[in-house]
Amino acid sequence: MLSRFPSPVRSLGLFGRRLRPEAGSLARIGICAMLLAAGLIGSPVAWAAPAEASLPAADEILLPSDPALVPGHTGGDRDLPVTWYGYVDGSGNAVEGETWTFDHDVPATFEGWSEVVPEQGLIPWRQIDSGEWAGHDNPEPPPIITGLGSAWAGLYQDEADSLAYVDGIGYGNDWRYRFSSPSFTWDEIGSIGLSFDYWADLEAWFDYVHLFLVGASGGVEVDLHSFTGVWGDMDNPETYVTELTATHFATLGENEARIVFEIESDAGYSDEDGDYPTVYGPFAFDDLALTDHVVGGDLLYDFESGAQGFVASDPGGASGPSFSGIAPLSDYDVPCDPCPLAGHILHFHDGSGGHPEGQYTMLTSPPAWLPDDGGYVFSIADLFADMELYDGVFYRFGWIYMEEGGDWSERVGDYVWSYNPGPECYSHVETGWDYVPSSTDAVKLVIELIADCDSFGIPPQDCGLPGNETPLFDNLRIGAIHPDARLVPHLYPTIQQGIDATDAGNPDVLVWSGSFQGDGNTALDFSGEAHPVNLHALFGLGHTAIRGDETHTTGFALQGDTQADAVVVDGFILGDFDGEAVLCEGSSRPFQFVNCQISGCNQALVGEASTIALTGCGIHGNAAGCDLTDCVAQLTSCTIAHNASDGVHISEHAEAVVDIDLCILWGNGGYDLLLYNEPQVQVLRSAVAPYGVYDPDELIDWGSPDENVYVDPYFCDPVIPPVETFDGDYRLDATSPCLAMYSPSGEEIGAYGLGCDGGVILPTPTGMNVEVPLDGIVLTFDEVTGAGDSRRLTRDAGPEVPVEYLLVPADPAEFHFLTTTAEFVGSIEVCVAYDEEDVTMAEEDLELLHFDTDLDPPAWVDITTSVDVEQNIICGVCATLSPFVVAEREGNAVEEAEVHTGLFLHPCRPNPALGRAVLTYDLPTSSAVQAEVFDITGHRVRVLLDGKIQTAGRHQLVWDGRDARGRRAEAGCYFYRLQAGELVGSRQFLLVR
Repeated sequence: MLSRFPSPVRSLGLFGRRLRPEAGSLARIGICAMLLAAGLIGSPVAWAAPAEASLPAADEILLPSDPALVPGHTGGDRDLPVTWYGYVDGSGNAVEGETWTFDHDVPATFEGWSEVVPEQGLIPWRQIDSGEWAGHDNPEPPPIITGLGSAWAGLYQDEADSLAYVDGIGYGNDWRYRFSSPSFTWDEIGSIGLSFDYWADLEAWFDYVHLFLVGASGGVEVDLHSFTGVWGDMDNPETYVTELTATHFATLGENEARIVFEIESDAGYSDEDGDYPTVYGPFAFDDLALTDHVVGGDLLYDFESGAQGFVASDPGGASGPSFSGIAPLSDYDVPCDPCPLAGHILHFHDGSGGHPEGQYTMLTSPPAWLPDDGGYVFSIADLFADMELYDGVFYRFGWIYMEEGGDWSERVGDYVWSYNPGPECYSHVETGWDYVPSSTDAVKLVIELIADCDSFGIPPQDCGLPGNETPLFDNLRIGAIHPDARLVPHLYPTIQQGIDATDAGNPDVLVWSGSFQGDGNTALDFSGEAHPVNLHALFGLGHTAIRGDETHTTGFALQGDTQADAVVVDGFILGDFDGEAVLCEGSSRPFQFVNCQISGCNQALVGEASTIALTGCGIHGNAAGCDLTDCVAQLTSCTIAHNASDGVHISEHAEAVVDIDLCILWGNGGYDLLLYNEPQVQVLRSAVAPYGVYDPDELIDWGSPDENVYVDPYFCDPVIPPVETFDGDYRLDATSPCLAMYSPSGEEIGAYGLGCDGGVILPTPTGMNVEVPLDGIVLTFDEVTGAGDSRRLTRDAGPEVPVEYLLVPADPAEFHFLTTTAEFVGSIEVCVAYDEEDVTMAEEDLELLHFDTDLDPPAWVDITTSVDVEQNIICGVCATLSPFVVAEREGNAVEEAEVHTGLFLHPCRPNPALGRAVLTYDLPTSSAVQAEVFDITGHRVRVLLDGKIQTAGRHQLVWDGRDARGRRAEAGCYFYRLQAGELVGSRQFLLVR
């Protein structure tokens, strides 16, 4: 976990105010002048949370905000007039229909995002001597430490003048350049000595020269030291001495390496802006020596003549921007449940989890190529923030446009900076809304972060820098909307005006996040529009609410309209209407509600002689549910539960035709389904209370009895079949143990014996090594090829476990039913947390059992690959998902007491190994251990341990099924060989894919 630096919380009383930075408060004139000139500090500055903060309060929204958790939600992409962009293709462009999840690639990458670093045009590392120093207008003699030459970082006077540096010779802002030695090889015997003389003149704690040991392949780096502040001078240099040990090279995974120096400066205080003047620049070193245990002998770089093979480079984004990065969410303490962030996230902090005073970081996305005619662009993101005002850390979104002809603009868009007092997770944060002209071909999304209390007038004693690693971003998308789209509230102050502005050519009205009520936002009338009207909550169910007030008693109205074109209302929450949330009378025009929630109203829906369709809707907690009088109605995938009186009331003669399919009608105060006067009603595949139907004429067509008994009523997946049938009853048995999601009094409903409370559900994006945390269980997919949802249901019963096993815990037992709708290839690692107090035998011998339904007959299989007794986590690898349990086998306690007097290699586990293998061995004495994996031909595939000293006792190694270059090993026969001192042993196992 990244550390947080504690800071006192001080209330400055600034929330909701607009502030203008006072000139006298800008102590660091250089950075502030730069930011103001570049338009990076708005004037005035608004302290603002994103639009997500204006959502209805949690206690106002009675249904789950995630449509994936709503019974009856049909899933799939919503049909919106928005073109979405994300990720990156092979040409460096954003992909239509994709999202930046930072989980697509392995290892995780920026997925095309890059940090904008001011263009210097010069790489400052070089070898200098008197000849090189001459002729550049340098006012001082050359900064040579010893002899005739040295290695130096800095710009000559004429170079600095060409870039308009205030103090000439020295260094600039936003530097990140490297100086790399030739490669050398360790002899695998002892440590290599590293030493050099140096001086440093850097702004302490803001600018650095980092020293790295980098593998020759460039894949792994070891941070040896960071120099900051003033150390030594030309006449009295410092000496740096260290050793490069076997541990360093084991971390690299190779014996060939380079020494790399990297200079990194922040956005202010340098020779460039004149706030930190240096005589000679930031850093110089000389007489770098590598001694002892270097293949070919000692090496000395004295820089007497040329750079001696050292190479200067500008790594740019190749190894990640200096103040931004991609990291697993598990590195952070994110107290949100559920959390919209998952897998890897985008961050803006330094290596210590903080934001140095003066930090300015700007990231740009890959370009999104827009449809013709321009229009509107915006972005959405998931965000975790813990940013009190006193932290002095602010962010904002903007755009860079490509005009016709291929030139990119300067940054445009919102000039308001945001912070988010937390800790809190925000889902689908709306950001950066802007209009783009028709001449715009492409856009890049811009995210900026400033950490600078001075620039925002925060006194030093109230500034909490640098200890705050937030904000953290995930699941970013660019949205592009046609210029004719009706946007509420951006183009129209009320929803009604947006509706009135529609036309047959573009009938869509998009409504942003928030809670809308009052004139123009309630009593919405669709009758006057002679064409289709599609009203969309832009970010879907749970983000937009329309509520009644003392004046308005009706939400949506459609009366006396004979137009054939449908009205579609998609993704809204409706509540608090003293009358009807939906009133549809005497209209043959179809009125369609899709994925909506209605609660807290006197009547959810009143229809009379009208055409109505409800799909994926939740109707609960109203005085009455749906009154369908003489209506033609279709209810699909809806939940109508716990309304004070009838759930669905259908009356009037044969003109009433109602189809109910895949619905739940349960726990209403009157009848769940009440019929009068011979309507035509068909009920298919639905869950209805045993005595909740009033049908005196027995007119309901119930379809096939089996459909109503065995179909999952949209609460959970049928992981295992029911234990027993319901004797042919077409309605659900009252003892069925599925708990109603909308059941405040705890009535149990449903068709399956699992108890369908929805469990824990998280989206599972496409990508490699996709990690899905499910509340104590973590799934890691090798590769997800099609996005979906993964679910965990934990119950105290499941398939019978063999008698030789004792479950952990035993009472109550925990059967973990894991399912996914994602499409995947390869294996899945399942890691389960357990409580050591529930273990009665040796923790090391715990087993993770998987009920493998691919076997004939299905059976429990031990899939264990590792047991972490410190973290109390057991992991295994499998190819499918179904029930899992943690167990201990009786007799393991005896086996544990077995004493091996010599080197003993336990059988590989599991065997066959599915993608990875756990290798367990006992050492009789402390020894230097060499562990290797070979294929059947005797070719060495991987070195797992290279001479590491280990104590006597039991040890484990995990081979991830990859060779020394990180490639997946082919399926086949392998063996691992282990040498401890003079003792040698081997074990054979099978690797399958």
